[in-house]
Amino acid sequence: MARAGMEQRTPQLGLEMTKNILPRWIQAKGKKFASDFYEHQLLWSWAAIVGPVIAKQVEPMGIRGGVLYLYGPNPVMNHEVRMMETQILEKLNEAAKCDMVKSLYIGRRWEHPDSAGREKIHSELVEKQRGKEPLHLGKAIQQTNLTEAELEKARKLASRVEDEDLRVRLQTLYQRQEQLEKVRRRQGWHPCKECGALCDPKEEGGLCPNCARKRRETIRYQVAQTLRDVPWLRYPEVQRYVPEARPQVVRDVRADMVRSLASKINIAEPEDMAAKRLVMLYRCVPPERLTENVIRRTLYRLRFMLYRPPDYTMPRRYEVIPWGGSKKEAR
Repeated sequence: MARAGMEQRTPQLGLEMTKNILPRWIQAKGKKFASDFYEHQLLWSWAAIVGPVIAKQVEPMGIRGGVLYLYGPNPVMNHEVRMMETQILEKLNEAAKCDMVKSLYIGRRWEHPDSAGREKIHSELVEKQRGKEPLHLGKAIQQTNLTEAELEKARKLASRVEDEDLRVRLQTLYQRQEQLEKVRRRQGWHPCKECGALCDPKEEGGLCPNCARKRRETIRYQVAQTLRDVPWLRYPEVQRYVPEARPQVVRDVRADMVRSLASKINIAEPEDMAAKRLVMLYRCVPPERLTENVIRRTLYRLRFMLYRPPDYTMPRRYEVIPWGGSKKEAR
């Protein structure tokens, strides 16, 4: 019953698609407004209608009395447009859904063309579409043109090689590298903060992979140096000395140091200074809290990492950790 009532009310709400409402709204504004609206829509869609090759060399100025005025500095392309006038008119009127344009005229450039701002709108649409489509890197490089200065730079760099065949190959390699960098700049790549090489915007910290790796190694070295000096420090204290250190980095460095130090300790000599250092590093226990029980329990837990002499017999667990031993004491 409720559904039937909804169906009866729906036609009264006036809910329609935007594509059906827009034409009526434009016509309600008057003939002059409608004519200007569709003419500007046609001018802004020039590149999509005629294709990028023609749109790059021939620019629409405006429509007057059914004549589309164009400007093109290239005589060859202008001749090509005149030869294709019939096909272009068909595409234009098909896009406008009426006989809006009856002929084309190629003349001078207008001081204030009706298509002003068309290039910006078109470039925004291209960038938006480019973000949706995957980049074909090889094709993008081939379509990227170099300036005369960039070509001269490649020639100078390659001119140092005496062998002609190798010089040509080297010059081509330099040119491809320059084209690749131009493509990457268009994709938002930026110079690395350290070395200046272009790096992907997805890289965190604004560093290229090589500089980011060096930075990670530097942080790991600083953390390791801090733990060598004060092995019982926990993460908050380590971060005071190395602010860029993250918890996972401190854990990894500590684990590596524990494995390295444990392999050099003789399990039969638990009172060795290196053994005590290992316990402080592993348990984060300062020297004043380092007891014999803590050392014994820790070394037993790490027994498979320590060096064991050939005649050494591993003690039983209850010999190292008595039954009912306090967990608090073990800590």
